[in-house]
Amino acid sequence: MASDAVGNAVWSHVRTTASNTIGLAHLVELLDSAPKDASLSDYTELVVDENLLGRETGAGRQRTLRQLREVFTLDPDYPPFRALRDLWGEDKQGQPLMAGLLAFTRDEFLRDSFSAVRGRHIGETVSSTDLARAVGDAHPNTLSVSTLSKVGRNTASSWRQIGHLSGRALKVRARVQARPSTAAYALYLGHLSGLRGSLLMDSPWTELLDTTPDHVRLLAAEASTLGYLEFRSSGGVDDIGFSHLSRNEPELGK
Repeated sequence: MASDAVGNAVWSHVRTTASNTIGLAHLVELLDSAPKDASLSDYTELVVDENLLGRETGAGRQRTLRQLREVFTLDPDYPPFRALRDLWGEDKQGQPLMAGLLAFTRDEFLRDSFSAVRGRHIGETVSSTDLARAVGDAHPNTLSVSTLSKVGRNTASSWRQIGHLSGRALKVRARVQARPSTAAYALYLGHLSGLRGSLLMDSPWTELLDTTPDHVRLLAAEASTLGYLEFRSSGGVDDIGFSHLSRNEPELGK
């Protein structure tokens, strides 16, 4: 399902991967060190004032904070980040994919590059050139060769951090393990885009789960027992609620 097939309100168009990776290791260290109810100013203090992430200069601390804010916002008033924060401590193994789902929502070059990842068989090589070409095809005649080269390298590293690629110099397609937490988060992001019911099972976000809509339903049922969402399915009709993650607040763009 193409991203333009769902509501536009949830998509952001930052281009952090033109110069950096998504910075998963920094995000993990920051969220693991901050209280669950931390504010944006709390995260800023940890990164800039306390130098939690070990940057050598003040400018480096500011730059790292800016990159993390671009990709993840670190803003508890932003529903996608708040939901990620709610689920973060529930499942350590699901953290890379949850972070990837948010980065995919925010960074348009990462999003565009997924077409070079999605169709590859497990174990098949995915090069930085393949990823750069996918981004270039989405932005014809607008990006320089040097920019595309950087995008290719950064998106390759980012997809390895998320789990869809493995290997260092030679990267190959890997399968991520969808889990109740990651399924709940993918479904919630689809909900924020305006999708409802069974349409949530086959969205740009559930594509990143590397599984089938039927398996997503099973994971949704498990997520429901864990309290991440409310799920009922009868007669081929799926009914999904998000009172825990949404806290009954308006959807994005509403």
